[in-house]
Amino acid sequence: MMTNKWLTYSGKIPVAVSLAEVCPSTNLEDLFSRYLVGGNPKSEIIKCLESEVSQMDSFADMILFHYGGLESHEKVPIYDSKGKLRENSVRYNLENDLLPFTDFITDIKSFDSLHGKILSSLLMTEKAYQSRERSGKISSKDISGDYLVTKVKDYLRATFVVPDRDIKAIDRVVDDLSKLGSTASKLGMKFIFPNSCEIKDYTQRPKQNGYGKYGVKQFPIYFSNKFNEPLRTIEVQIKTQEQAFREKSDGYHADFKKELKMDPSLYEFSKAA
Repeated sequence: MMTNKWLTYSGKIPVAVSLAEVCPSTNLEDLFSRYLVGGNPKSEIIKCLESEVSQMDSFADMILFHYGGLESHEKVPIYDSKGKLRENSVRYNLENDLLPFTDFITDIKSFDSLHGKILSSLLMTEKAYQSRERSGKISSKDISGDYLVTKVKDYLRATFVVPDRDIKAIDRVVDDLSKLGSTASKLGMKFIFPNSCEIKDYTQRPKQNGYGKYGVKQFPIYFSNKFNEPLRTIEVQIKTQEQAFREKSDGYHADFKKELKMDPSLYEFSKAA
């Protein structure tokens, strides 16, 4: 773990960051620890991170195989809210109107994004600490030895977007994903669906800032493209089109938003946007 043993808040314990679930079986934590104190292994870090691209490609293949779209899909590049191309982010358009989702997106955090998350955790302000404590994000399970540990679990991400404001479609996708174990085995991969306690239903319990009230479920799944290799954690989000539309940082549906501005009558929820 990367630690900042000098940083404490109101008598609380020091903080640490764990990258154990990012690029397992590599020395990524050691490389980042050296980088944070002035070393220069950035190129090695990026090499480790980019090695996970094949994992997300395989995960996408498993999803496409499961839904019968391995031979009938289109890959579309993704741009952020500022119009910049997002490296290692792909949207898959499947030509099947019977699917419970309209978009399937895979995404890998950039070096800068991961670096920023590590720093924000190690250099957490007292206000941020107290906010996490009040919101229930800090619990006894986050304590390891003498440290409050932030485990990075969202380096690899997959997003499913369901039509309009169809909350029931979210549940259909969750149910479908829970049955992927046999599909993974057929492909020589390994997949574990989480326990129910790991599934966050923001539709029922939105964040304090209101995030999720238009339809979001989020949970980790555990995956490896080879059965005998360590499992990776992939953060899965299943959200409605309305939720995606209202997220300011969302670049996945830029064209969709432009379309709505041209003709707000296309979707009822746009009238309140």
